Amino acid sequence: MLKIAYTKPHLPYVEQVNLLRARGMIILDQDKAVLALKKIGYYRLSGYWYSFKEIETTGVRSDNFVSGTNIDDILSLYFFDKKLRMILLDALEGLEINMRVVVAHVMGAVKKFSYDDPLFFNPKFLAPDNSGSSLHSKWLEKFDNNVRRSKNEYFVKHYQSKYQPPFPMWIAVQLWDFGLLSHFFSGIKPTYQQQIALALTIPKGLYLKNWLHCLNDIRNLAAHHIRLWNHNLVTQPRLPRKGEIIHLDHLTLGSINKIYPCCCILAYMLEGNLLFSEWKTCFKSHIKTFPNLSIFNITDMGFPIDWEDQDIWKDPVITP
Repeated sequence: MLKIAYTKPHLPYVEQVNLLRARGMIILDQDKAVLALKKIGYYRLSGYWYSFKEIETTGVRSDNFVSGTNIDDILSLYFFDKKLRMILLDALEGLEINMRVVVAHVMGAVKKFSYDDPLFFNPKFLAPDNSGSSLHSKWLEKFDNNVRRSKNEYFVKHYQSKYQPPFPMWIAVQLWDFGLLSHFFSGIKPTYQQQIALALTIPKGLYLKNWLHCLNDIRNLAAHHIRLWNHNLVTQPRLPRKGEIIHLDHLTLGSINKIYPCCCILAYMLEGNLLFSEWKTCFKSHIKTFPNLSIFNITDMGFPIDWEDQDIWKDPVITP
Protein backbone atom coordinates (compact mmCIF):
# COMPACT_ATOMS: atom_id res chain seq x y z
CA MET A 1 0.00 0.00 0.00
CA LEU A 2 1.40 3.37 -1.03
CA LYS A 3 1.86 5.66 1.96
CA ILE A 4 1.16 9.37 1.66
CA ALA A 5 2.45 12.36 3.59
CA TYR A 6 0.37 13.52 6.56
CA THR A 7 -1.18 16.87 5.61
CA LYS A 8 -4.03 17.36 8.09
CA PRO A 9 -3.76 20.78 9.75
CA HIS A 10 -3.53 21.57 13.44
CA LEU A 11 -6.97 22.61 14.69
CA PRO A 12 -7.82 24.83 17.68
CA TYR A 13 -10.33 23.27 20.12
CA VAL A 14 -13.33 25.24 18.80
CA GLU A 15 -12.53 24.12 15.26
CA GLN A 16 -12.31 20.53 16.48
CA VAL A 17 -15.85 20.93 17.82
CA ASN A 18 -16.98 22.38 14.51
CA LEU A 19 -15.42 19.44 12.65
CA LEU A 20 -17.30 16.95 14.83
CA ARG A 21 -20.54 18.81 14.26
CA ALA A 22 -19.93 18.85 10.52
CA ARG A 23 -19.58 15.07 10.64
CA GLY A 24 -22.93 14.68 12.36
CA MET A 25 -22.14 14.61 16.08
CA ILE A 26 -24.71 16.32 18.29
CA ILE A 27 -23.02 18.89 20.55
CA LEU A 28 -25.45 21.05 22.53
CA ASP A 29 -22.97 22.44 25.06
CA GLN A 30 -19.96 23.81 23.21
CA ASP A 31 -18.08 24.86 26.36
CA LYS A 32 -18.38 21.35 27.78
CA ALA A 33 -17.15 19.85 24.49
CA VAL A 34 -14.16 22.22 24.36
CA LEU A 35 -13.29 21.36 27.97
CA ALA A 36 -13.42 17.63 27.17
CA LEU A 37 -11.13 18.10 24.19
CA LYS A 38 -8.72 20.16 26.31
CA LYS A 39 -8.60 17.74 29.23
CA ILE A 40 -8.94 14.36 27.51
CA GLY A 41 -7.87 15.01 23.94
CA TYR A 42 -9.34 14.51 20.50
CA TYR A 43 -7.53 11.28 19.72
CA ARG A 44 -8.15 9.61 23.07
CA LEU A 45 -11.86 10.33 22.70
CA SER A 46 -11.75 9.21 19.09
CA GLY A 47 -11.24 5.65 20.34
CA TYR A 48 -14.67 5.91 21.93
CA TRP A 49 -16.51 7.59 19.07
CA TYR A 50 -14.93 5.43 16.35
CA SER A 51 -17.59 2.75 16.78
CA PHE A 52 -20.28 5.40 16.25
CA LYS A 53 -19.06 6.15 12.73
CA GLU A 54 -21.12 5.04 9.76
CA ILE A 55 -20.00 1.94 7.87
CA GLU A 56 -19.79 2.40 4.13
CA THR A 57 -20.82 -0.25 1.60
CA THR A 58 -17.13 -1.22 1.33
CA GLY A 59 -17.12 -2.08 5.03
CA VAL A 60 -14.86 0.84 5.90
CA ARG A 61 -15.81 3.40 8.55
CA SER A 62 -16.59 6.80 7.11
CA ASP A 63 -15.82 10.13 8.78
CA ASN A 64 -19.52 10.69 9.45
CA PHE A 65 -21.34 9.58 12.59
CA VAL A 66 -24.51 7.50 12.70
CA SER A 67 -27.66 9.53 13.24
CA GLY A 68 -28.22 10.53 16.86
CA THR A 69 -24.58 10.31 17.97
CA ASN A 70 -24.22 12.70 20.91
CA ILE A 71 -20.97 13.80 22.52
CA ASP A 72 -22.61 13.33 25.93
CA ASP A 73 -22.94 9.60 25.16
CA ILE A 74 -19.28 9.47 24.14
CA LEU A 75 -18.24 11.09 27.41
CA SER A 76 -20.49 8.77 29.43
CA LEU A 77 -18.85 5.79 27.74
CA TYR A 78 -15.40 7.26 28.39
CA PHE A 79 -16.04 7.73 32.12
CA PHE A 80 -17.69 4.29 32.39
CA ASP A 81 -14.55 2.77 30.88
CA LYS A 82 -12.29 4.84 33.12
CA LYS A 83 -13.97 3.53 36.26
CA LEU A 84 -14.00 -0.02 34.88
CA ARG A 85 -10.21 0.15 34.52
CA MET A 86 -9.85 1.35 38.11
CA ILE A 87 -12.09 -1.44 39.44
CA LEU A 88 -10.14 -4.08 37.52
CA LEU A 89 -6.77 -2.64 38.58
CA ASP A 90 -7.88 -2.87 42.20
CA ALA A 91 -8.72 -6.56 41.79
CA LEU A 92 -5.56 -7.26 39.80
CA GLU A 93 -3.46 -5.72 42.57
CA GLY A 94 -5.07 -8.06 45.08
CA LEU A 95 -4.53 -11.04 42.81
CA GLU A 96 -0.90 -10.11 42.17
CA ILE A 97 -0.13 -9.87 45.88
CA ASN A 98 -1.87 -13.16 46.63
CA MET A 99 -0.05 -14.87 43.75
CA ARG A 100 3.29 -13.68 45.13
CA VAL A 101 2.46 -15.30 48.46
CA VAL A 102 1.37 -18.61 46.93
CA VAL A 103 4.32 -18.79 44.52
CA ALA A 104 6.79 -17.98 47.30
CA HIS A 105 5.18 -20.52 49.64
CA VAL A 106 5.21 -23.37 47.11
CA MET A 107 8.57 -22.68 45.49
CA GLY A 108 10.23 -21.58 48.72
CA ALA A 109 9.35 -24.93 50.27
CA VAL A 110 11.18 -26.69 47.42
CA LYS A 111 14.21 -24.41 47.59
CA LYS A 112 14.39 -20.94 49.06
CA PHE A 113 16.45 -19.64 46.12
CA SER A 114 14.57 -21.59 43.43
CA TYR A 115 14.07 -18.61 41.08
CA ASP A 116 17.86 -18.47 40.67
CA ASP A 117 18.28 -22.20 39.97
CA PRO A 118 17.90 -23.56 36.39
CA LEU A 119 16.90 -26.93 37.85
CA PHE A 120 13.34 -25.68 38.37
CA PHE A 121 12.71 -24.32 34.87
CA ASN A 122 11.56 -25.93 31.64
CA PRO A 123 14.03 -26.39 28.74
CA LYS A 124 12.41 -23.71 26.56
CA PHE A 125 12.89 -21.11 29.29
CA LEU A 126 16.58 -22.06 29.56
CA ALA A 127 17.42 -22.36 25.85
CA PRO A 128 19.64 -19.55 24.49
CA ASP A 129 18.33 -17.46 21.61
CA ASN A 130 20.34 -16.01 18.71
CA SER A 131 21.92 -13.49 21.07
CA GLY A 132 23.04 -16.26 23.41
CA SER A 133 20.62 -15.22 26.16
CA SER A 134 17.87 -17.41 27.54
CA LEU A 135 14.45 -16.30 28.74
CA HIS A 136 15.62 -17.15 32.24
CA SER A 137 18.71 -14.95 32.01
CA LYS A 138 16.59 -12.09 30.63
CA TRP A 139 14.11 -12.63 33.45
CA LEU A 140 16.92 -12.47 36.02
CA GLU A 141 18.19 -9.26 34.41
CA LYS A 142 14.76 -7.63 34.76
CA PHE A 143 14.59 -8.82 38.35
CA ASP A 144 18.02 -7.31 39.07
CA ASN A 145 16.81 -4.03 37.56
CA ASN A 146 13.87 -4.07 39.96
CA VAL A 147 16.24 -4.69 42.85
CA ARG A 148 18.35 -1.69 41.86
CA ARG A 149 15.29 0.53 41.53
CA SER A 150 14.17 -0.58 44.99
CA LYS A 151 17.53 -0.15 46.70
CA ASN A 152 16.13 2.43 49.12
CA GLU A 153 13.28 0.18 50.30
CA TYR A 154 13.84 -0.66 53.96
CA PHE A 155 13.59 -4.44 53.55
CA VAL A 156 16.06 -4.37 50.62
CA LYS A 157 18.59 -2.23 52.50
CA HIS A 158 18.22 -4.39 55.61
CA TYR A 159 18.75 -7.67 53.74
CA GLN A 160 21.69 -6.44 51.68
CA SER A 161 23.41 -4.98 54.74
CA LYS A 162 23.19 -8.26 56.63
CA TYR A 163 23.08 -11.15 54.15
CA GLN A 164 24.76 -12.31 50.98
CA PRO A 165 22.71 -12.49 47.78
CA PRO A 166 20.43 -13.88 46.48
CA PHE A 167 17.16 -13.02 48.21
CA PRO A 168 15.04 -15.97 49.37
CA MET A 169 11.80 -16.50 47.45
CA TRP A 170 9.56 -14.84 50.04
CA ILE A 171 11.57 -11.63 49.83
CA ALA A 172 12.34 -11.77 46.10
CA VAL A 173 8.66 -11.89 45.11
CA GLN A 174 8.09 -8.51 46.76
CA LEU A 175 10.22 -7.06 43.97
CA TRP A 176 8.30 -8.70 41.13
CA ASP A 177 5.72 -6.91 39.05
CA PHE A 178 2.86 -8.75 37.37
CA GLY A 179 4.94 -9.30 34.24
CA LEU A 180 7.82 -10.92 36.13
CA LEU A 181 5.35 -13.03 38.08
CA SER A 182 3.58 -14.22 34.92
CA HIS A 183 6.82 -15.02 33.09
CA PHE A 184 8.27 -16.83 36.10
CA PHE A 185 5.19 -19.03 36.28
CA SER A 186 5.43 -19.75 32.54
CA GLY A 187 9.06 -20.74 32.93
CA ILE A 188 8.88 -23.19 35.82
CA LYS A 189 8.34 -26.89 35.20
CA PRO A 190 4.73 -28.15 34.88
CA THR A 191 4.98 -30.00 38.20
CA TYR A 192 5.38 -26.74 40.09
CA GLN A 193 2.81 -24.95 37.94
CA GLN A 194 0.32 -27.63 38.92
CA GLN A 195 1.11 -27.32 42.64
CA ILE A 196 0.57 -23.56 42.54
CA ALA A 197 -2.64 -23.89 40.50
CA LEU A 198 -4.13 -26.43 42.92
CA ALA A 199 -3.32 -24.12 45.83
CA LEU A 200 -5.56 -21.58 44.07
CA THR A 201 -8.35 -24.17 43.41
CA ILE A 202 -7.52 -24.16 39.69
CA PRO A 203 -7.47 -27.72 38.32
CA LYS A 204 -4.64 -27.30 35.80
CA GLY A 205 -1.43 -25.31 35.78
CA LEU A 206 -1.96 -24.86 32.03
CA TYR A 207 -5.06 -22.76 32.74
CA LEU A 208 -3.30 -20.59 35.31
CA LYS A 209 -0.35 -20.03 32.97
CA ASN A 210 -2.68 -18.73 30.26
CA TRP A 211 -4.85 -16.72 32.66
CA LEU A 212 -1.87 -14.89 34.10
CA HIS A 213 -0.84 -13.83 30.58
CA CYS A 214 -4.37 -12.62 29.84
CA LEU A 215 -4.68 -10.73 33.11
CA ASN A 216 -1.22 -9.22 32.72
CA ASP A 217 -2.27 -7.88 29.30
CA ILE A 218 -5.42 -6.38 30.82
CA ARG A 219 -3.38 -4.84 33.62
CA ASN A 220 -1.04 -3.24 31.08
CA LEU A 221 -3.96 -1.90 29.05
CA ALA A 222 -5.63 -0.47 32.15
CA ALA A 223 -2.42 1.00 33.56
CA HIS A 224 -1.77 2.79 30.26
CA HIS A 225 -5.35 4.15 30.11
CA ILE A 226 -6.23 2.17 26.98
CA ARG A 227 -9.90 1.60 26.15
CA LEU A 228 -11.15 -1.67 27.66
CA TRP A 229 -14.91 -1.86 27.30
CA ASN A 230 -14.96 -3.31 23.76
CA HIS A 231 -11.26 -4.07 23.35
CA ASN A 232 -10.42 -7.11 21.23
CA LEU A 233 -7.98 -9.01 23.42
CA VAL A 234 -4.85 -10.36 21.72
CA THR A 235 -4.19 -12.94 24.45
CA GLN A 236 -7.43 -14.83 24.99
CA PRO A 237 -8.29 -16.94 28.03
CA ARG A 238 -8.26 -20.71 27.84
CA LEU A 239 -11.62 -22.02 29.01
CA PRO A 240 -11.78 -25.02 31.34
CA ARG A 241 -13.60 -28.10 30.19
CA LYS A 242 -17.24 -28.26 31.17
CA GLY A 243 -17.55 -29.33 34.79
CA GLU A 244 -13.94 -28.57 35.78
CA ILE A 245 -14.90 -25.17 37.21
CA ILE A 246 -18.68 -25.09 37.16
CA HIS A 247 -18.84 -21.34 37.82
CA LEU A 248 -17.10 -20.76 34.50
CA ASP A 249 -19.18 -23.26 32.51
CA HIS A 250 -21.31 -20.54 30.94
CA LEU A 251 -18.34 -18.96 29.14
CA THR A 252 -18.27 -19.53 25.39
CA LEU A 253 -15.63 -19.35 22.68
CA GLY A 254 -17.65 -16.63 20.99
CA SER A 255 -16.80 -14.11 23.72
CA ILE A 256 -13.21 -14.94 24.69
CA ASN A 257 -11.77 -11.99 22.77
CA LYS A 258 -13.76 -9.59 24.96
CA ILE A 259 -13.34 -8.48 28.57
CA TYR A 260 -16.16 -10.49 30.19
CA PRO A 261 -14.50 -13.94 30.45
CA CYS A 262 -11.42 -12.38 32.06
CA CYS A 263 -13.65 -10.59 34.57
CA CYS A 264 -15.19 -13.98 35.46
CA ILE A 265 -11.74 -15.54 35.86
CA LEU A 266 -10.64 -12.65 38.03
CA ALA A 267 -13.76 -13.00 40.19
CA TYR A 268 -13.11 -16.73 40.55
CA MET A 269 -9.48 -16.22 41.54
CA LEU A 270 -10.46 -13.63 44.16
CA GLU A 271 -13.11 -15.88 45.67
CA GLY A 272 -12.41 -16.55 49.33
CA ASN A 273 -10.17 -13.50 49.65
CA LEU A 274 -11.94 -11.69 52.47
CA LEU A 275 -10.01 -8.51 51.72
CA PHE A 276 -11.93 -8.35 48.43
CA SER A 277 -15.29 -9.59 49.63
CA GLU A 278 -17.00 -6.43 48.32
CA TRP A 279 -15.31 -6.43 44.93
CA LYS A 280 -18.01 -8.36 43.07
CA THR A 281 -20.69 -6.09 44.46
CA CYS A 282 -18.75 -3.03 43.29
CA PHE A 283 -18.13 -4.57 39.88
CA LYS A 284 -21.77 -5.55 39.35
CA SER A 285 -22.99 -2.14 40.43
CA HIS A 286 -20.69 -0.45 37.96
CA ILE A 287 -21.67 -2.66 35.02
CA LYS A 288 -25.28 -1.64 35.63
CA THR A 289 -24.26 1.97 34.93
CA PHE A 290 -23.33 1.18 31.31
CA PRO A 291 -24.65 4.14 29.31
CA ASN A 292 -28.03 3.82 27.62
CA LEU A 293 -26.82 3.89 24.01
CA SER A 294 -28.86 3.31 20.88
CA ILE A 295 -26.37 1.00 19.16
CA PHE A 296 -24.33 -0.60 21.96
CA ASN A 297 -24.91 -2.49 25.20
CA ILE A 298 -22.93 -4.76 27.51
CA THR A 299 -23.09 -7.66 25.04
CA ASP A 300 -20.44 -5.72 23.11
CA MET A 301 -18.17 -6.39 26.11
CA GLY A 302 -18.88 -10.13 25.86
CA PHE A 303 -21.47 -10.13 28.64
CA PRO A 304 -24.38 -12.53 28.15
CA ILE A 305 -27.82 -11.01 28.69
CA ASP A 306 -28.32 -13.17 31.80
CA TRP A 307 -24.85 -12.57 33.22
CA GLU A 308 -26.12 -11.61 36.68
CA ASP A 309 -27.89 -14.97 36.99
CA GLN A 310 -24.64 -16.89 36.56
CA ASP A 311 -23.22 -18.56 39.67
CA ILE A 312 -19.91 -16.71 39.48
CA TRP A 313 -21.68 -13.40 40.24
CA LYS A 314 -23.71 -14.72 43.16
CA ASP A 315 -22.52 -14.21 46.73
CA PRO A 316 -20.92 -16.23 48.03
CA VAL A 317 -19.52 -18.64 45.48
CA ILE A 318 -18.38 -21.94 47.00
CA THR A 319 -15.16 -22.97 45.28
CA PRO A 320 -14.31 -26.67 44.81
